[in-house]
Amino acid sequence: MNVTPNTIEHWGNLCGLTAGLLTSGRGPTQWSEQEKRELQRLYIEMNTLDDDMENALARSKSANPSTAEYLEYHDAVIEPGVKKIKFHLEHMIFNQTDALPASELFRLGSKSIALYDKLYDKTADAFLVLLQQRQDNYALKKQMVLYSSLIAFLGFVALFVFLFRSMARTEQAERIASLANQAKSEFLANMSHEIRTPMNGVLGMTGLLLDTELSIEQRSWANIIRKSGENLLEIINDILDFSKIEAGKLTLEPIEFDLYTTINEVTDLLALRAQEKNVELVVSLPPDLPRFMVGDPTRLRQILMNLSGNAIKFTENGYVLIAVEISPETENDLKLHFKVEDSGIGIPADKLDHVFGKFSQAEESTTRKFGGTGLGLAISKKLAEMMGGAISVTSEVGKGSVFHFEIVLPISQRKGVESLIPNTDLSGLRVLAVDDSRVSLEIVRQYVHAWHMRVDCATSAEEAIKMAEAAAKEGDPYRFALLDYRLHGKHSGKDLAHWIRSIPESKDTLLLMITALAQVVTSGCLTENGFSGFLIKPFYPDHLKAALQLIWDAHQHGKKLPLVTRHKVTSMMQTGTRGEVIRPDMFPGKQVLVVEDMKVNLMLITKILEKHGCIVSSAANGKEGVEKMRSAHYDIVFMDCQMPEMDGFEATRMIRKEEVEKRQHTVIVALTADAMSGDREKCLQAGMDDYLNKPLKPEQVTDMLRKWIN
Repeated sequence: MNVTPNTIEHWGNLCGLTAGLLTSGRGPTQWSEQEKRELQRLYIEMNTLDDDMENALARSKSANPSTAEYLEYHDAVIEPGVKKIKFHLEHMIFNQTDALPASELFRLGSKSIALYDKLYDKTADAFLVLLQQRQDNYALKKQMVLYSSLIAFLGFVALFVFLFRSMARTEQAERIASLANQAKSEFLANMSHEIRTPMNGVLGMTGLLLDTELSIEQRSWANIIRKSGENLLEIINDILDFSKIEAGKLTLEPIEFDLYTTINEVTDLLALRAQEKNVELVVSLPPDLPRFMVGDPTRLRQILMNLSGNAIKFTENGYVLIAVEISPETENDLKLHFKVEDSGIGIPADKLDHVFGKFSQAEESTTRKFGGTGLGLAISKKLAEMMGGAISVTSEVGKGSVFHFEIVLPISQRKGVESLIPNTDLSGLRVLAVDDSRVSLEIVRQYVHAWHMRVDCATSAEEAIKMAEAAAKEGDPYRFALLDYRLHGKHSGKDLAHWIRSIPESKDTLLLMITALAQVVTSGCLTENGFSGFLIKPFYPDHLKAALQLIWDAHQHGKKLPLVTRHKVTSMMQTGTRGEVIRPDMFPGKQVLVVEDMKVNLMLITKILEKHGCIVSSAANGKEGVEKMRSAHYDIVFMDCQMPEMDGFEATRMIRKEEVEKRQHTVIVALTADAMSGDREKCLQAGMDDYLNKPLKPEQVTDMLRKWIN
């Protein structure tokens, strides 16, 4: 066999191609068919050359005694390691699997390179001597070729050691990244606990303060404290949610839910913010939108809160519209297309691709002027994708933005509770709708048109009175007048009501005020001015229809109703938020133990429980809590998780161990400021029955007592 430069070339090609593929992060299963074929071809050719070279080396032992020492060292010490490396290479190329883990290959390669280093030193020295002698004879030429072959082997091993070291570094980098993620999660959990714990005290005690007699100024200050605390809590929740998304730990919890109530909760939370900025918040829902769906209402609410909150934030005047459109997806599924539109500052075209990035806003100055973490849209995008949908935006600077997202949800088979609203037919009744906002006016027009009512629209009091006079002359006066309080021109909706009633043919027109100015308009004022109903924007189709049916039914039967409001409508429909008042007779005499080391939080939950009629005992740490449990019986225990001396987890385990012997079981509810994924599971594994996240709300405590005591 004549060992030629092709030997070294093939080894180099093979090693270089394999190393390049693996160090680029592409394992054998990701190689293309062309790459596999090329590697297999090179390996087969190289293996043939390798066998020939091994035979030549074996024959040279007798022909060249001066090389025998080196060849024996190679065969006995180095060759076994090289064979293992070749075995691994063969598995990678032909089976697309790894025969050995990277750590073992790294050890093997490192050992081989150290041995080759020694052999190289010896052969290189001898090779240099031979070169210096420059003897032109066959034996010397053959000896030089053999030395070259050994150096080629050395190059092969050096290349693979580089590969194995790269693989080992990748493995080490993954371990470091895993440890870094774990450290980040622990830091965020600690941050969550350390911030949420005092926030629980701030928000909770502010809530208790607002339940007391306060002057107007004091109530205003207390509301500012509560609002500031809630804003801080939103920022914390955004950071934690994004951390969960990056870690792949954010999950959806599909349940049956009321879609109307979910959207209603969003607008209830944002209505005051919109009113403070003189921005009109309106909602447009299709009249045939099913109430009950199956999905994660918390995450849907979060998307709507982020998009609508941003819209209000970046709108100085005008409107923010939340609209829903529906289309059938399958027999049991519905595609929901949500649109959040505003008349705000807009987004430059070159910034549209960046608004969904983390910690990103359209302009750096925006963050300073409007505040925020720049995480809301990134979270919303991920949540929409998790729900099987997508989110997008169109915008024009100075005119506003429109955010769209679509999700597909199954329709729930749940039926609504029986309503006390009379099923009065409204079809054919003539309605005058007056509003200076064309967006609001169009929503009203769509609603009443869907109920087969005849509707005319006006944007000013002057235009409306002309229409009312014309209708009276036609002998077809308006049965309803739906009026906004604030209108274009000098006259308000209240002035317009007087004018309409002053027309003899329109004296029985039923008046309904629909306005965003809840603080300006009072129930007493409206009743005195002849109004039958009052709805605050944003209003919903079921609320408006129910109000019209109640008023028309009473009119037909000659009944005098108190002013019909959204509160009256929702209570008769038996839907919407509960708004339950906490009373001392709810859980009278129930014995409750609170284990909490923070005095402010202890005071807060004690006050909430006492308002329910409970008798409250307390302990400052887990050790005291265990001792209290030994000496008295409690109907329920609220246990903080992180406390000095003994935490809530250890205390619960001790209580459960002692209860096994006594054949007892006391309900233990965890109180924790942690909000990371897995916290609930950790509490349940410790033996706790349920879980409450700080900051606590009184209604959460009510639900927990009702769930476990009743």
